[in-house]
Amino acid sequence: MARPDHPPPTQLDRDLVELKLLEIAQGYREVLDEAARKGSSMLEVLATLIGMEQTVPKFSFSMSWAICPSTSAGPTCCSR
Repeated sequence: MARPDHPPPTQLDRDLVELKLLEIAQGYREVLDEAARKGSSMLEVLATLIGMEQTVPKFSFSMSWAICPSTSAGPTCCSR
């Protein structure tokens, strides 16, 4: 039986999104399906999923904006 194109989100889907593991959230089902067809080990599956997440550039977030010595207006960035 074919899987629906957009199955309802599972708790795992929600958890992966909350953890910001978006590439894994989008692709884990396909990876698991392929692993089942090939008879891949769980270690291979895990390595594939981690690799998917590592190949996506991540936004680097810095908290330095929150401590601005030139203003008392709160978390704003100064132009120093």
